[in-house]
Amino acid sequence: MQSGRCFSYGSGQGGTKLFTPTPVAQKLICLAGAVRVTASDGMCQDIGPGDVWHMQDTHGKGHHTVVTSDCDFEAVIIQYD
Repeated sequence: MQSGRCFSYGSGQGGTKLFTPTPVAQKLICLAGAVRVTASDGMCQDIGPGDVWHMQDTHGKGHHTVVTSDCDFEAVIIQYD
């Protein structure tokens, strides 16, 4: 049986995160706000309320995230072992 953990995540308006790999395979479920995620290969994805993002970039440069909404970004993250 697969085990995991769940926690909340938030970032303020205009918040930016440097390129970073995901620590483990995880799913992010957006609750409020919006972000644009840019992969190290340049591909972009916009994530908003209700969207689910499966993160698997545990190696290499990773991804960059910036808050694009007028309100704070809030999400739940579920990590898998």
